[in-house]
Amino acid sequence: MSIIARFSAKLQKLMNRRLEVLIARQHAESKDESDTSNGSLLAVKIHQAELLIASGHDKESAGDFAGAFECYLQADRLAPEFQKVALNLGNSFLHQGNLNAASEQYKRAVRLDPTYAAAHFNLGNVRDMLNQKSDAEISYLEAIRHKPDFADAYVGLGNVQSDTGRKDAAIISYRKALELIPDYHNVRCNIALALRELGDREAAVAEYELILERDNEFLEAYGNLAVVYRELGLLNKAMDICRGYLHRNPHSAMMATLLLFCMAHSEKVSPVELFDAHRRLGLQMESPFSDTWKRALRQPASGRAMRIGFVSADFFRHAVMQFLEPLLDQLQADQDIEVFIYYNNVVADEVNQRLREKYRCWFDVVSISDEEFATKIESDEIDVLVDLSGHTSGHRLPVFARRPAPVQVSWLGYPGTTGMHSMDYFLCDPFFVDDSLKKQFTEKFARLPITTTFSPVPYADPVRDLPAKGGGILTFGSFNRIEKLSDHVLMLWAEVLKALPGSRLILAGLPEKMDTSKFAELFKSSGISADRIEFHHRMDMGKYLELHHRVDVCLDTFPYTGGTTTNHALWMGVPTLTLVGATAPGRQSYANMRHVGLGDEFYASSHEEFIRKAVILSTRLDWLSELRKTLRSKFEESLFCRPDIVATSLKHAFVYMMERWTNQQTPEHFSVQWDGTKFCTIQDKSDKEVKDES
Repeated sequence: MSIIARFSAKLQKLMNRRLEVLIARQHAESKDESDTSNGSLLAVKIHQAELLIASGHDKESAGDFAGAFECYLQADRLAPEFQKVALNLGNSFLHQGNLNAASEQYKRAVRLDPTYAAAHFNLGNVRDMLNQKSDAEISYLEAIRHKPDFADAYVGLGNVQSDTGRKDAAIISYRKALELIPDYHNVRCNIALALRELGDREAAVAEYELILERDNEFLEAYGNLAVVYRELGLLNKAMDICRGYLHRNPHSAMMATLLLFCMAHSEKVSPVELFDAHRRLGLQMESPFSDTWKRALRQPASGRAMRIGFVSADFFRHAVMQFLEPLLDQLQADQDIEVFIYYNNVVADEVNQRLREKYRCWFDVVSISDEEFATKIESDEIDVLVDLSGHTSGHRLPVFARRPAPVQVSWLGYPGTTGMHSMDYFLCDPFFVDDSLKKQFTEKFARLPITTTFSPVPYADPVRDLPAKGGGILTFGSFNRIEKLSDHVLMLWAEVLKALPGSRLILAGLPEKMDTSKFAELFKSSGISADRIEFHHRMDMGKYLELHHRVDVCLDTFPYTGGTTTNHALWMGVPTLTLVGATAPGRQSYANMRHVGLGDEFYASSHEEFIRKAVILSTRLDWLSELRKTLRSKFEESLFCRPDIVATSLKHAFVYMMERWTNQQTPEHFSVQWDGTKFCTIQDKSDKEVKDES
């Protein structure tokens, strides 16, 4: 998950709705208007309309947008045939969030003057926001045709081309804008992002470094460069960039988040150091608001359903939805619960559209401030507010720092603490976090029978026979993200291959166009010949799953283990040999495999044990073959495929949390347990508080 800032016209408008007003005004002022010296009535009206428009601009500058809108309406009544009036009315409607009305005004301006480049440009912006990509592209091209030096129109065109998958064409358009404005750093960031999405991360790095060479205070480039370094597996460089940025801008929560994410992937960072870093950021976010926290923000609700708010930037075609959507469906169908979705992103794919239609209380919050968002949560009277991001892209933890809801919970998106005392609970399960990890969390543990469900890919092939049965030699595999593949991880895997002569390793899921020679050289230096290592770049889901047919056992990364990749492998009949870590990220694979009943054969606590267990597995091919045949059924029979049970345990947890709040009790560690017929909620410190539920 990346926090790269996308400087598209679409996102800029969402974050600053006055952008179109300013750009349009700049280009509109350069147009020749009707000659008012001829004394005609039309010229007089246009002159008076100009004065009203100028007055509207002054009111906008003073923050009086309602007054400005009234000026434009007066100008429209006076001179409806004046294209500049239509443009400014469109800008006002855009500021109000009325995209359709803005679009109609821009179309009207174009009809009045087909050569009006600013109107074509603003129409393109609105069409882009309305996801009318083809029409937006036409508008931008028209703006360029009538004003060839219109740099922002080239940017808009590039954004549409990028959004529709034409990255190479987008880069050409962005470079046209750079020819007109050489130090347009936001546009160079767009070029770097397109290069990254094409898989050419080295070229993206060069673009970001060029920006910083010309302007070392251009802070956005630091964050983007750190992300690309992280994706290249250069964690130390990424962390250095993050620290350099924070030295210049110490209050950047998003850059601090990226630093924490990198630290969680580094085996050089101890659990104590990792927790301390999380806690420092938590204090930084909370300190301006902790004095304003109130024990009871409002009276406990009675006579209505409990309101659960979910905050995330991942309500689209994202791995999180494979875990979350089945549970939200169950909760949505429960008459005792109202589900509120707060979406902090602009991605609008087919999954996002389906979710919008499914969940009644849906709110887009990416364009509103933290203060406005917190006020919105309070006005919605949310009982339990759930963070689904933690320290990952698109989080809104500063909103949680304001404590807008009585109970606040972190769950799913990040395997670790937020470091915030305003976050009451961390949803987990007994395998994922044990008691030894309590000192690594500011939150109290709310343990469920299992953390989430998981929706396997429905079109996956049936499981095939164990590949090693044919030749007696194990083929290992890894499908983890590149930033997890540190030199220490690869060297341990090389030791496994050395201990099993003839064994092979398939490294898949690597970034497109990535140069794999670095990995090949590392294995060669460890005595592993090139013919024993096979590299695969990212591929579509069907081919990705199909590649598991050639893998006997997956090798896990550390200190940040697999999660989604481990579950996909289990579904394809492939277990994972994991090194169980001392932090929550180091226990994800362990927890997932425990939930499908896998035993100690796949869990190691040291490098030596990891190698030894790999060797033992090579001697038990018949057993591995039988296990492979049953893993999918084990997965289907596990709680991963019981959203009804998991959702009910979630409901019990939320009810228990609210009961404690209503009774003015502070949060405590507790567990929701299920024995196959009923649920009970048990507080960790005492077994006296037990609630049996059917």
